[in-house]
Amino acid sequence: MNIVFFGSGMFALRPLEYLYKSKHKIIGVVTAPDAKKGRGLKKISSELKNYSLSLGLDILQPKYPNERFFIEILKALSADLFVVASYGKILSAELLALPKKFSINIHPSLLPRYRGAAPMNWAILNGEKETGVSIIRLNEQMDAGDIIAQNTIMINPEDDIISLSEKLSHKGTSLLIDIADKIESGNIDFIPQDERFATYAPLLKKSDGLIKWDKSAQEIHNKVRALLDWPCAHTYLNGALLKIFKTKVSDESEKAGCVPGCLAAILKESMLVKTGKGYIEIFELQLEGSKRMHTREFLLGHRLKEGQILGR
Repeated sequence: MNIVFFGSGMFALRPLEYLYKSKHKIIGVVTAPDAKKGRGLKKISSELKNYSLSLGLDILQPKYPNERFFIEILKALSADLFVVASYGKILSAELLALPKKFSINIHPSLLPRYRGAAPMNWAILNGEKETGVSIIRLNEQMDAGDIIAQNTIMINPEDDIISLSEKLSHKGTSLLIDIADKIESGNIDFIPQDERFATYAPLLKKSDGLIKWDKSAQEIHNKVRALLDWPCAHTYLNGALLKIFKTKVSDESEKAGCVPGCLAAILKESMLVKTGKGYIEIFELQLEGSKRMHTREFLLGHRLKEGQILGR
């Protein structure tokens, strides 16, 4: 089949790679326009775009993919199938109807649960024990199309957003290739989503990373794991932003007079902090204006005292 691939995020890299290596042909890659970053606002290409260029694939970067001129460009390609993975935009019914077959999406959750932009992050934030990938036939509603196939994986206690994304990308890619072959042969079934079980995973905000020390140690640990790439779990130390990258829920017993956010102990490899329920150990962190480092290294250059309060 001739396939147009839509993707922008890192989650889309492996599906694109394996589709390219399959018997199917990628006739175009639709991705987001280059982003302006840094002090000079230099335009930076995504890894997916750079990888596509290395394969010699044609790149399309519309700012508004549902506009008439772009729909005409896609129509001229006469694709059999559109495959969408981590593209980040809602596509119109007219655009989705262009392929000779239909349009499909690989989504990193067990739909109808966690529809939206950040399903993996919210699954970790909410303490889920399992998640998965779904391949659906796209319609104009967000992640609400008929289910073609699903696979489930466990979320391990040590998983963070990076490791979970990697696992789901592997799982979803193998499923995608199998489904593409079945679509070509016409051997495919569709299962409508049950709207009663729909939940949502909205786009993350920078403020979502702020640690509220009155939450439980497990909730704070989940935040650190879920927001490791962005916006990163953070607090304040003597008025300076302190990002936290690696933690563990401690089995330390409760101490009298220790309030949430209190630095309860300075250990050899970590700092022990009181939360609203239990204690959490911090192993990797980054103070504003400095580099990311292990807590052991951080303590060599910063005089901290037990009883100090984080978050101020």
